[in-house]
Amino acid sequence: MRHHAGQVALPGGRIEPTDRDGFEAAFREAHEEIGLERYRLCPLGSLPSYLTGSGYRVQPVVALVKEELDLHRDLQPDPNEVASIFEVPLSFIFDPSNHRRHYWHAPEGLRPFYSMPWICDRSDAMRFSDGAAPTSVCQHALSVSQHALSREFFIWGATAAMLRNFYHLLYAHRDLFPIEA
Repeated sequence: MRHHAGQVALPGGRIEPTDRDGFEAAFREAHEEIGLERYRLCPLGSLPSYLTGSGYRVQPVVALVKEELDLHRDLQPDPNEVASIFEVPLSFIFDPSNHRRHYWHAPEGLRPFYSMPWICDRSDAMRFSDGAAPTSVCQHALSVSQHALSREFFIWGATAAMLRNFYHLLYAHRDLFPIEA
């Protein structure tokens, strides 16, 4: 992604003429980017469209992974698109104390954005496309910096906003979808 290189992002991309709908496009992109097989996914729905500050209109798709995944064994990140794969527990996303609001001075004025900084430790599985294939974030971080015991992933901008929207949608319907934060 030329405009968002180096940022934490969910798999995604354009709907191709061969895609029947947004779900098929999302599942295709997830397979192309991280190797997530379609048969593992059960579509649940979509979130409201999101317009990014850079002008992209995103239609987030939500799916349930039907069976347990091993990030090392079951996923194959495309090294041209993905530097690493990590997972964040829903309990972290659904805890509003992890949602932070920031401001930056854009040419058109002060603009807000959200972040959800996620700090991984030894228990968080990860796979790097550089071939290092660490068994944890800490092992990769230690190979880069001997004193590192964890690694922070700064989930921000559109990705954090879409995850906040997901949280707010489920929270608004917590009588149907019990959420423990």
